[in-house]
Amino acid sequence: MPTSELSGPVRRLLTVQALYILAGALAGIFVNIFLWQTRTLRAVTIYNLFFFTAIPVFFIVGGALAKAHRRSWGFTLGALLHMLFYSLLLVWATEAGDHLGFLGTLAGAATGFSWINLHTLAYDLVSPEQRDRFFGLNGMFNTVSTLVGPLVAGFVIFRLGSPGGYRFVFGAAVAVFLVETVLSLGLRSAGGESLRLRTAFSLHAAPGWERAIAAHFVTGARDGVLMTVGPILIYALGANTLDFGRFNSLFALLTTGAYFLGVRLIRPGNRGTFLALGSWGSLAAALALAVVSGLPGIMIFNVLNAIFPVFYNLPYLAQYFDLMQTVPHAAERRVELIISREIWLDFGRVVSAAAFLLTGSSLTGPALRLVLPLATAPLLLLPWLMSPASTRRAGGTADA
Repeated sequence: MPTSELSGPVRRLLTVQALYILAGALAGIFVNIFLWQTRTLRAVTIYNLFFFTAIPVFFIVGGALAKAHRRSWGFTLGALLHMLFYSLLLVWATEAGDHLGFLGTLAGAATGFSWINLHTLAYDLVSPEQRDRFFGLNGMFNTVSTLVGPLVAGFVIFRLGSPGGYRFVFGAAVAVFLVETVLSLGLRSAGGESLRLRTAFSLHAAPGWERAIAAHFVTGARDGVLMTVGPILIYALGANTLDFGRFNSLFALLTTGAYFLGVRLIRPGNRGTFLALGSWGSLAAALALAVVSGLPGIMIFNVLNAIFPVFYNLPYLAQYFDLMQTVPHAAERRVELIISREIWLDFGRVVSAAAFLLTGSSLTGPALRLVLPLATAPLLLLPWLMSPASTRRAGGTADA
């Protein structure tokens, strides 16, 4: 379906999501690097453990708000908490490492409130026939934001130095969050209901639901390590924030190309093929980092990691939304089902990040070379784990 046929609310949602990612690309991507430079990789890992743990908690709180109100109040709360987070980073500066638990929890709360609204609106506003295109376009726009944000921020920090550069970048992120919040106020979801936590924690919401839960866990397990060390692995290729911005933009350009192909090639009938392609390519990236030493291994990893995760993420998300619609009374339970995914996704992230912490938390020792391939290998099960959604017509058993 051509992009022009997407409804006005769907186009606005695409814009809101792109702005949200832009704000994170301007400032959020530098948080791990900032903590790494002022403290250690262990401190980065501890911060991310609190971050991953807080997200599902505030996903649930945000879900209750999303179900009770038609307005997207979660965006407003998320933006305010993001602003507070970056303000505290500016105030504490090099002492931020003394408040890892609080900062991680605050960032997780901001993310949880924001993402539950993004996912809920995507379910409410995007029709099943448009989901592959919507997630593809969303990925492309988000990747463009990721391409531009670090390049601009890296240049500013490099030229202005610290703390002036960080102050400017964090202020710019706050401004983007404000614009995103204003645009989101025009979006409406189906509110007026109460949250049913039993549904969110159900292991048998629909046939094949257990497999979907396992899929969330294995994708989260890979994320847990990469969200911790990913920016640092790109920073390691250069010598300063300007080089980081350039390399990050290069890899974001590759990801944009992958989304461009994904939008045109992935359809409901061939999702399994692309799930397999993306999974094997992601494992190849992890193995390259483990086998090839030094900067060549890091470069190969970043190139492969920029391309192949796209090919499993797109069909994985689209198929999960299709599976959600097979749950009885899916429309009324959509928020709980979205929360269910986040619970198991972040559980996988916590497990892999904790394993990374316990094995040494280093870029050169056995921690990364051992944990990352082990966390990535289960992705090979994704075509089987997500296959139930591909064998059903969306809405076939739902009361949506």
